[in-house]
This record gives sequence, structure tokens and C-alpha cells, in this order.
Amino acid sequence: MTQNAPQSNSAEHASNWVEVAYFLEENADAENVLWRWRSARPPSKNTDGFPDSNEPGSVRIAVGVSEFGVRFLDSEGSWVDDWDSTYLPTQDALPAAAEISIALFRRARRAEALDDETEIPGPVHVQRVSMVMRPIDVAKLVRLALGADAGELDCFTIDQCLDQGDNDWFGDELDSNCGGDDELCDLLENAGLHCWSEIETGYPEVAARAPASCDS
Repeated sequence: MTQNAPQSNSAEHASNWVEVAYFLEENADAENVLWRWRSARPPSKNTDGFPDSNEPGSVRIAVGVSEFGVRFLDSEGSWVDDWDSTYLPTQDALPAAAEISIALFRRARRAEALDDETEIPGPVHVQRVSMVMRPIDVAKLVRLALGADAGELDCFTIDQCLDQGDNDWFGDELDSNCGGDDELCDLLENAGLHCWSEIETGYPEVAARAPASCDS
């Protein structure tokens, strides 16, 4: 379910809640095709199974897929292949993050193919997305508005965690440009101005690599 759907008709009073599904289907040439389907309106009940490419709202995304997968990061910092929020408490209904991976077949170069192969799997592309909705930190906004001299944070800071030793995780994140996550880099580069809890709630996979003494 997503609330990100654009309205198709601005004159129509309709909800932007829709259901979205991604699935693979084999075409006539025995190639795996990745499809994306979106419901026309919010479903009245849970959908059983997946739609197919003949369903209205199905759009072809990619042809020649050699690998596609999604996995989820739970509150314990473990990656799992399935996620069902139906019976989870509200605070755990969403995973902390999702990881999407996809690879396409590519034309084989000389000496790469076996037997009479003309195509081989290409590199796997991986994208991780944080799904945690962070509450507004009013105290932090006030501190930033008043400047750095507004006083020390009333919390265990990222700086204090770094003082515990074993800071390889910190250097690794900055060396990798935080995996392209500018918000994470901002937290780490201004470690004295941010609470460690911001890392724990927003980036549990990072927090899991820090010393156990940093746990709140």
C-alpha cells in the first residue's frame, strides 16, 4: 500500500491510497519480464496473490531480468525475505529499511559464455531505502535555530558513542560516503549535535556495528 499515487483526474474526489505490486512473468521468448501493477483505487479487502500482466494498471518495467528480489530490515537489525504487517504492533508495522536488487542479462564477451550461450547475467544493482518515519525533534530545531552555543544536548550523543572506542563503523561509513545517504553523513559529520538515538531509530543496521555500550 502507498499514499504516493498521483490523481488521474483533478476534478474527481478520490483517495491517493493505492495498492502496488511488482512481479516477474516469462514472455514468449522465455525472458523474465519485470512488471509493476497499481490498483485503480484502494482495495476493499486484502488481495489474494499477485495480478498478472493482463490486469489493468500493469506496466512493463524491464525485459531480460536475471535476478530480482526484495528483503527487509527488522527492528533487531536482521534482513528477512518476507514482511507481513497484518499482526505486528503499530510501531513495528513498517520495516526499518528495504533493499531492492535487480540484474539484467547482457551479451557475453569472448570467452565468457559456456557452450553456445550468447547472454550471461550482468552485475546486480542494489538500492536500500530507509522506511522509518522520524518524529519531529522540536528541541533539536530550537538548538539549531539558536546556534551551537545553545547548550549541550540532553541525551547520549553520537560523539559520546565514539568515545567508547571501536570506531571502525564510523570511518567505514564516511569512507563510503554513507552509501549515498546525505542525511546519515550529516549526522556523523556533526556527531556532537545529534543524539545516538537518531542512529538507532533511523539506521539500525549502522547502530548494530557500534560498541554495545552505545545502546540506549
